[in-house]
Amino acid sequence: MLERILALMKEKNINKNRLAALSKVPRTTIYSALSNEENCRKTKLETMRPIAAALGTTLDYIITGEDGQSIHGDFNPNTIISIGRNGQRTIYEISDEDAAIVDAFLNKFKKD
Repeated sequence: MLERILALMKEKNINKNRLAALSKVPRTTIYSALSNEENCRKTKLETMRPIAAALGTTLDYIITGEDGQSIHGDFNPNTIISIGRNGQRTIYEISDEDAAIVDAFLNKFKKD
């Protein structure tokens, strides 16, 4: 992830301060997130989304490195997509029963 962000910054001649201004992400957050790969991967998606937009790309590209491909594709409701630390995507097709269990679990984390 970090490598892709830094490459886009270089390509567009955008430094960290400019990226903070364009993305409206605090400068300290930008510096922390872009200090190393681990920090970059730990950065919340809600923070990475405006960074990607400021760099003229998608969050999908930042995460997976796959240009023009969305992780949202044409999947059935019982599809789970897992993105590993290395950006590798794994797609799982699960039963209706398992989908209900996963849905109930994820709803526990839903913000009101």
